[in-house]
Formats: sequence, C-alpha cells, structure tokens
Amino acid sequence: MAGRTIIIRNAALRSTAVHAVSHIKDEPLMEVVIREHKSQRSIAQNSLLHAWMKEVSVQRAESHGEFHAPEMWKEYFKRLHLGEETIEVAGRSKTITKKSRNLKVKEMTELLEFIDHFCGSEMNIFLPHPEDREQE
Repeated sequence: MAGRTIIIRNAALRSTAVHAVSHIKDEPLMEVVIREHKSQRSIAQNSLLHAWMKEVSVQRAESHGEFHAPEMWKEYFKRLHLGEETIEVAGRSKTITKKSRNLKVKEMTELLEFIDHFCGSEMNIFLPHPEDREQE
C-alpha cells in the first residue's frame, strides 16, 4: 500500500481517516502518525525570496562592482542562517548547505526576516516589500 496523508480539516475528513485506519490489515505492519499539520513555505514567500536575491545581485553589483548571480546570494544567506549539514555519499562525508525547499511557513518567514535585516544592517541594501507596492 502506498503512503497516504489525510489532513483533517472537517468532520468528513476525520471520518475518512477513521475509516482508513479501521480497515488496515494486520500484515504488513503499518504505521499511523498523527501530528499538527504545518504548511510548506508558500508560493508568495518563494517568489519574494527569488525577487530579493535578484535585487541583492543588482544592488551589490551597482554599489560595489561585485556581481554574483541571485542563486549564489541565496546559497550565501542559506548558509548564514540555516547552516550546513554533513551527508554521506558513496562512503564519503560531504558538507552541504541546508535546503530551503522543505522549510515550513514559519521557518521561511524567519529566513526572510534574517535576509531583510542582514541586507539592511550589513550591506546597506533595502529590500522591497509587497506591501510597499500596495501603497504606491
């Protein structure tokens, strides 16, 4: 049986979950996990991150003559805020920057807040915010 996730949003989905669990056979052994649902980072957050990385790339090139692609800036900020992890590949340890793709909404918010603060305080780059456009 393939894995199944049911996000319980209402009584009907709760009934579906109860029904699914009550029909599990004894073999093979199955695992049921119940935990609070946490959304992955939002599309808006992802779009903002990429827009900001372009902005940092452009502003840093203009102010310091130091051009790096937006993806490099993303890697830089991820390493500063998320840190690194060691993985094993073909029997060898390799240190990589932690990924942002699996961040929950709250964790992504913290990363964006870190980038916004760091850019303003350390790089003198003031990033645009979606609400800034709404006020124009």
